[in-house]
Amino acid sequence: ADKFQSLSMLQQAKSELLNEKKNYNYNLYNLRLLTKYKDVEKFLKSTDFNMAAVEKAYKKVRLSSLKARVDKNTRVKLDKQTMEIAKIQIGLRNSEWKPTVNAVLSYNDSGGSIDNVTRQDESHAMLTVSFPFYQGGYVRDRTEEARFLYLAARDDAENSRLNIDISIEKALQNIQSGIESIKSDKLAVSASKKYRDGAIINHQHGMLSLTDTYLAEIEYRDNQLRMINNKANVFASLLEIYYYIGKSDY
Repeated sequence: ADKFQSLSMLQQAKSELLNEKKNYNYNLYNLRLLTKYKDVEKFLKSTDFNMAAVEKAYKKVRLSSLKARVDKNTRVKLDKQTMEIAKIQIGLRNSEWKPTVNAVLSYNDSGGSIDNVTRQDESHAMLTVSFPFYQGGYVRDRTEEARFLYLAARDDAENSRLNIDISIEKALQNIQSGIESIKSDKLAVSASKKYRDGAIINHQHGMLSLTDTYLAEIEYRDNQLRMINNKANVFASLLEIYYYIGKSDY
């Protein structure tokens, strides 16, 4: 029975390993597309979740100082520029009811022979002044439209800034909870490893079934994966903060 149970577990592990390799290659392909860099694996091998450095930096960070740097964020810069353009449009459209002046300067070389009637070169200068006296509310409507576009741009800028401020607070909370979770994960990994090692010895001496030993192995590996995922979540939140305060580059 132990033999067939082991074979079944082996085939299940092979199947799960194959699926994880597919997921890894799929994510690696997406990473190449995002970074536009083919040889991206070398950066993955040097990745180090230095939690001690993160925890040390987190103790010194101030929420107010992070929010003060949000003006460097690309989204915020774009919203401000859009709002400024929309504001200028109000004045431009409102000026359409005013008189307009057009100046035209031309020069012509007629060529040919010179006589008493024809000049070989001619130049003209004209000045045209237009006075709009009836436009049927066209300018007023365009000006009102520009004003609403400006208000909409201002609302978008305020919403973007508010969303970023809230996202920074959320990311900081994720880092704080992640640091605490990783501390407990380390204890769980250490304890489950000792239990797994003891279960293997007991199974070898016939004091514990293969199923119980296998479950001990699963618990140990699950705790390892949980700690790795929590570390990854902490660094993902850290990257979000770098983006929100405008410190991340392409």
